[in-house]
Amino acid sequence: MNKKSRLYLGIDIGGSNIKFAVIVAERYPRVVEKNHVRTPHDAKKIVRLVGEEKKKLEKKYGRFSAIGVAVAGARDMRASAVVGSPNLSYLNGFPLAAALTKELGVRIRLHNDANAFLFGEIMLGAARGSRRVFGITLGTGVGGAMVSQGVVEEGAHNDAGEIGHSIIEIGGRRCTCGGRGHAEEYLSTRAFLRLGGAFPDELAPLARKGNKTAKVVFDEIAVFLGAVFANIVNIYDPEIIVVGGGIAREGDLFISKAWKFAVKDILSKEARVRVKIAHAHLGQYAGAIGAALLAQTGQF
Repeated sequence: MNKKSRLYLGIDIGGSNIKFAVIVAERYPRVVEKNHVRTPHDAKKIVRLVGEEKKKLEKKYGRFSAIGVAVAGARDMRASAVVGSPNLSYLNGFPLAAALTKELGVRIRLHNDANAFLFGEIMLGAARGSRRVFGITLGTGVGGAMVSQGVVEEGAHNDAGEIGHSIIEIGGRRCTCGGRGHAEEYLSTRAFLRLGGAFPDELAPLARKGNKTAKVVFDEIAVFLGAVFANIVNIYDPEIIVVGGGIAREGDLFISKAWKFAVKDILSKEARVRVKIAHAHLGQYAGAIGAALLAQTGQF
């Protein structure tokens, strides 16, 4: 690391863990540290904990040029507070950006965690070099994001890309957000628990060994993911769809099958052939890495 290097910190506040990534920008950005701590279930404790970790990292690396923060859920129009996070409900309405700005000593704007995930994958991961990309994360919830020409498309009301709350079954299962038939209820961890009585990483080894019950669960997930893929392509027409999140680690069991289902409902013949489906490369720290890169590029 030379004297001209600039340092950036990315923070991803999730329901279970708060993840941190330190990026050094020389000729090309590179990740020099990743770590995480358990998320306290209290807004003020989160702010204090983030401040403590930032101080530790500054002692090790030096001052950060900018800091990016990602958080799950909808944000208000100024991206200053979380207003709709089922998994971080204790943050809803709390002035998180202002509290973190005061604690960290730099101006903070909140990014959706899926947006940060996708930006990281475009800059350093599976979609590097692509111009028009859609990202989907499969885990406790289902997130979505869109990036075009290197810019995150946040939409008129800061909530573009929320594919997890697209309707795939009219009048279907009630979602944690209060709606019905949303994709999240058919693709998230809850769906695996409902269909197979176990978490995805518990069902996956059984499915690979030929267990019929476990295989049926992944086959059903593939059908619903195929509908989501088709919707994404028909509406957004990306070059590539990047699939990440904890459930995507078992993607060999359902992602390629999902694309086969999707193709039947994709209007564009060219898109059926040319759109790529890619597994995310950056793993569990993609959101933190993306938040740091958004800070580096000025999208903080």
